[in-house]
Amino acid sequence: MTAYADLKKNFIFDLYGTLLDIWTDETNPSLWKWLATKYCQAGSDYTAEEISSVYHRLVKEKEAELGKRLNTKWPEIELWDVFRDMLRCDKSDHSPDDPNNASSASDSVIASESSPARQADTEKWIGETAVSFRVRSRLRFRLFEDTLPVLRELKKRGKKVYLLSNAQACFTKYEIGETGIGEYFDKILISSDRHVKKPEKRFMGMLLEEEHLNIPDSVMIGNDYSSDVASAAQWGMDAIFLNTDGYSAEDRAGRLAQMRQQFHVPDYKPAVIASGRLMEIFSPVQDPGKV
Repeated sequence: MTAYADLKKNFIFDLYGTLLDIWTDETNPSLWKWLATKYCQAGSDYTAEEISSVYHRLVKEKEAELGKRLNTKWPEIELWDVFRDMLRCDKSDHSPDDPNNASSASDSVIASESSPARQADTEKWIGETAVSFRVRSRLRFRLFEDTLPVLRELKKRGKKVYLLSNAQACFTKYEIGETGIGEYFDKILISSDRHVKKPEKRFMGMLLEEEHLNIPDSVMIGNDYSSDVASAAQWGMDAIFLNTDGYSAEDRAGRLAQMRQQFHVPDYKPAVIASGRLMEIFSPVQDPGKV
């Protein structure tokens, strides 16, 4: 019997729910009250309800525009741009052509701060505000127990380790730094940097092309059938479903069937680590499809 870790050279990981255990809540009114206060201090007049409305409207509009431009169902905008545009945009829901849609007070402030130094200050403020927003939204944030031991062992064995994450660079680069796992990856791809996200086939394709990865030598490991497993399935790559959410066998079967139908891969069979313990990739298995 062979351990799954011995069968592959390239290990492609999802981040959230796979290596990093996180739970966020962006519905908390206190979060938006804090954000409104931050923007008011910067010259934008918002209530908590207004800034929440503008935030979600901008996200929706930018996703629709990007999806149309890239011809994808899975666009990934940069939330940094949303935080920036909230400094410039009117808090109302009026259209840009509406004569009653007056510019916010911060328009003149930003326009007057056109020097490189002032622009750098503004960009720093946006970045720090985005990170603070994320940190304040987190209810749980920790590495899974097996994350560091597994990454260290893979590198010790000379394996190539990659990160392919549906994530926002303005949040995730900070969180990778917090956890200290960045040093273990040979390359990190974050969806907001690439403007598409899993299961968009092009996202995985970027990693395969840039790193010249051989598909039979590679495996995708993640906790989601519809994004992680689907990303591998579309390329004919092996995948391991890591059951960190504790789905029952019946639920897993249903999710797999749905993925197979959606992506037209009726015979695709990922391995499954039902326990959710990543360390099991080093355990000998008789059938890699039944980890």
